[in-house]
Amino acid sequence: MEPKQQRWTVYYHTHTETGRRYVGLTKRTMLARWNQHVSLAKRSNGQRSHFAAAIKKYDKDAFTHGVIGIYETVEEANTVEERKIEEWQTRDPQSGFNIMRGGFHIPHKFDNPWERPEYIVAKKAPSAVHLNVGDKYGKLSVSSLVSTRSSTFVCDCGRTVKCTNKRVADGAVTSCGRCGVINVSADQRFGKLRIAVTGDVFPWSQKKVQWVCNCGRSCGRPAKFVLSGRSTSCGLCNLVPVAGLGEIRFGKLRMAFPRDFLPGSNDKVEWVCDCGKSAMIRICQVTAGRAHSCGKCTIISAEQLQLMKFGKLRIKHPQDLKPKSSKKVWWVCDCGRESFTIPRLVFGGNTISCGRCNVLSKEAMSEKFGKLRMKEPMETLPSSTRVVEWACDCGNEVHAPIYYVTSGQKKTCGSCTVLGFEYWVSTKFGKLKMAVPQPMKPKSHKVVEWRCDCGGFTCRAVQNVTMRPSQSCGAC
Repeated sequence: MEPKQQRWTVYYHTHTETGRRYVGLTKRTMLARWNQHVSLAKRSNGQRSHFAAAIKKYDKDAFTHGVIGIYETVEEANTVEERKIEEWQTRDPQSGFNIMRGGFHIPHKFDNPWERPEYIVAKKAPSAVHLNVGDKYGKLSVSSLVSTRSSTFVCDCGRTVKCTNKRVADGAVTSCGRCGVINVSADQRFGKLRIAVTGDVFPWSQKKVQWVCNCGRSCGRPAKFVLSGRSTSCGLCNLVPVAGLGEIRFGKLRMAFPRDFLPGSNDKVEWVCDCGKSAMIRICQVTAGRAHSCGKCTIISAEQLQLMKFGKLRIKHPQDLKPKSSKKVWWVCDCGRESFTIPRLVFGGNTISCGRCNVLSKEAMSEKFGKLRMKEPMETLPSSTRVVEWACDCGNEVHAPIYYVTSGQKKTCGSCTVLGFEYWVSTKFGKLKMAVPQPMKPKSHKVVEWRCDCGGFTCRAVQNVTMRPSQSCGAC
């Protein structure tokens, strides 16, 4: 029977929506190679090819398939693949998914991996390994030769073990495997645990061994955990029995369906509160004192809230609320305005109004405050710290906080009483006249130089001269 001749298939896949193509070559069928691409698309990103990533993105049903031709030689198939990639420009991201220009396919020399020369050589190599009595490998010394394939070995710990020569010579086995075994007696205790049956135990073993706890219970624990101190008890020493549990209360709570439990358990169970309501709460939260009640004992009903008033506020849409609730609700103030406020602040008396009851209208802000009038009147609170522009009767403008003007702390622009240069040149106060005239308020505290009729000079505060406490230089 003649061997089956190998043939090469050049194929293409087309993305239906965009028309982009991928051209490839395989010695299998086109469908088998397509299934390989789909399988590759399901792998992690680090192992996914460009075309496989496209299949992952658009889904395998978004592609159509076709065969360009089937060829007898790989050289002919390489030529056709390269020509089609160039003709269809599939290396252009706008037209296709190919990255390489194609034509580089090299067939494998061996279709069957078992036909590789290195495997055949390894298979024919003799498996027997010859050892000599007295040779040492790790902790094992050759004691006697059982056969050409196995021997008896003596470990450093004194135990004897039989093993194949090849495993010992290759380093796969270096000891008897029981060097660290310790004998644990029933009298030894590890925390609250002692072994049920005296015997040899591997300190690193994860095989469960039966242990007896001080509380009388038995449990299965790996020797590794007990000997290392990770497990020191059966874990049920603090178990609360169901007997008498119906009378035990934790704050206002008692268990609805009593059962044995551990105080630190995270299980959620049903608890009944003194108010009659029930709640699902974790056991550890109740036993630790973090939960004292169902959390609904202090709820204020909608009917009660409808009749209640807090300062100037009453609730707009009555509903059941907790006194310490932080959920914002709408409130109506006596002034008619509405406020969106946290109930906790209202019930606690921190908020008693909408905060805009004293708002001054535009008409009110159009009035004068002393010599000042707001340049652009607006609705505002009299205690607002907002800085706005004010117009003075003298024609000047000044910027000042609203509360500063409405409270009467500022009544003028501050420049109304400034006296000009000509006034200080022509005016004389007793024997004194300003040596260097300049615009100044008559009640200014600024110290300036004055010239006396006697020809002397003196420095005085402006208000001390204009208000007549000083009329001369004092040296006349």
